[in-house]
Amino acid sequence: EFIVCYAGTGISLDSHFIKPGNVRVIEAGADSLIPHLWRDGIIAAKSDKVAVTTAHCIPSERWLDCALNVDLENHVGIGGAIDNDEKSNAQSWAIYILRYINFSSVEEYSIVNDIAADNAVYRRDDILKYQNELVLGFWEPTFHELFKKTGEQLLFEPNLRVIHKNLYGTKSFCAQRIAHGCAFGVHRGSKYGSLKLLMMIFLSPLIPLVFFNKLFRAANSKLKNRRVLYKALPYLIVFLCAWAIGEAKGYFKAICYKKGKFSA
Repeated sequence: EFIVCYAGTGISLDSHFIKPGNVRVIEAGADSLIPHLWRDGIIAAKSDKVAVTTAHCIPSERWLDCALNVDLENHVGIGGAIDNDEKSNAQSWAIYILRYINFSSVEEYSIVNDIAADNAVYRRDDILKYQNELVLGFWEPTFHELFKKTGEQLLFEPNLRVIHKNLYGTKSFCAQRIAHGCAFGVHRGSKYGSLKLLMMIFLSPLIPLVFFNKLFRAANSKLKNRRVLYKALPYLIVFLCAWAIGEAKGYFKAICYKKGKFSA
């Protein structure tokens, strides 16, 4: 069963892709983020396991067979490798480094702390256990933390492989980073008091520096062609700053929720 979830109104799917009884199309609000679309698809699904991805990730020839045959008896989720299109420009490489560098150049099965929901298969019932979190969207880091607390494991499967082909422009990806950062800030901020949140807002300009250091080291060790890393640096810095703006905005919203200025 294929479920296509999209934000906005009116999409065009190739006629050879549509097969009666095999594909369902679900329309979400125009302002829906990818985790909201994943949520809608997971809820609508009928199978006991669900594979999730995005339009930016093109499956390899073996992807479907691998997704159908993964063994989820001992693992709550199985994630795969994400390679980047070698023809990508500097902006697309920056997006890849920011989002997927930790899931590249891995050729071995291993128990991992994190997988990318852009290329993963999960036990559906284990996701549905957490309705309070799911109503906000399928934000995979949150669910991975919940899974770990109950002793569940995530597995990396190198044969579950996709190619990242970026569809974002610089402006639209910055908007996405701000929106995702804000959602992260609100969720994280719900755990802290107003005084600590004010301190976190004050320290938010340091966020790009912290992430840049981690990403640069990871990319420098994993990328075969390091020249693309240096070409991508200006975009990477811009995208990290956009996230920091969103995260600080989320902390501010969390303070407002606590003070009853407006409701979630």
